[in-house]
Amino acid sequence: MYFNFLFYLIFLFFSLGQIGRVSLLNGQVNFYLYEVLMMVFFLSLFFKFRFIPFTIYYKKLKIFFVLCLFMIFSFFVNSLKYNFLENLVAFLYLKRLFFYFSYFIYLFYWVKKERKTKVLFGGAFIFVLVTLFTSLMQYFFYPDLRNLFYLGWDPHLYRMFGVFFDTGVAGAVFGMILIFLYQAKINSYFKYFLIIIFLIFLVLTFSRSVYLGFLLTSFFILFRQRKFKYLLVSIFLFGLLIFVVPKPNGEGVNLLRVFSINSRVKNYQQAIDLWRGNWLIGIGYNHIRYGRESFRIGNAGASYHSSFLIILVTGGVVGLVGWLGFLATLVRQNKKIASVILFLSILSLFDNILLHPFVLFLLLSVIPLL
Repeated sequence: MYFNFLFYLIFLFFSLGQIGRVSLLNGQVNFYLYEVLMMVFFLSLFFKFRFIPFTIYYKKLKIFFVLCLFMIFSFFVNSLKYNFLENLVAFLYLKRLFFYFSYFIYLFYWVKKERKTKVLFGGAFIFVLVTLFTSLMQYFFYPDLRNLFYLGWDPHLYRMFGVFFDTGVAGAVFGMILIFLYQAKINSYFKYFLIIIFLIFLVLTFSRSVYLGFLLTSFFILFRQRKFKYLLVSIFLFGLLIFVVPKPNGEGVNLLRVFSINSRVKNYQQAIDLWRGNWLIGIGYNHIRYGRESFRIGNAGASYHSSFLIILVTGGVVGLVGWLGFLATLVRQNKKIASVILFLSILSLFDNILLHPFVLFLLLSVIPLL
């Protein structure tokens, strides 16, 4: 009962999104309340199972452990270029990345060994319902995020960003929920009701990268299943929703806007320029904030508009190859996860999605359900 209750509590606090964030050192260090509970849950499982989960999954996820060793090596090789505080903050990013995947290994072992699939499903269901409610509340009662621009958030207006305060991350979460619901072995009207609701939510993000990711992933899933009629219906319904949803005045809901495109191109160029000086092993994860030409405070100060560029800059060519190999390993271990990885990878070409803690948590937590 202790583990069940704690797991439900983790998902409940996770549902708070950015509301549950704690910031330190002028925003250079951020953590979430659900991560504290994750640590308690992980340590409890560790004292119960010791190193057994690591030894069991080592062969299946060997590339992950090799990638971890390389990222540690890259970090310490580059650490002499930075002061103690900069290395400490960067190391906390590295520690979080390793912790999330370690948590997943122990969670997966616990679910399989003690048959906790229903508990996992219950936690995910709590998150879906809370996300549905908070997203509706945000869209109708808090449609303007411009008042938090001074804290580093993008000034989203009349767009659905939920408790995530970012339309890209919100779209990633909505899209993942849609894929999980579609693949869930449940046949009920409530399931299809949720699919329609979250499809509308996805459209209301007005994120073109989310639109592209959803359309390409839908094509991948339905074409592979030879459900050509469903594919045509999905494209038609999606296009219809884009046409009929409310579009108040504002640049954010203008699908022909070019400012964000120009901003991303400039951001990509900055990343490539930094990578060229450390092309093989990178600058170390995650020294980006301090490796830039100018120090950046804010939510995007330690990242670029692509998860793959972040890995390339911090881990070099070796790190990127290892990361792609790890994603391929996840797909080989579970074919049903391929569509989710594809969706998130497309989004990660345009924003930091795959490495975002919300996306990582949700992805790794529900893999055992697929």
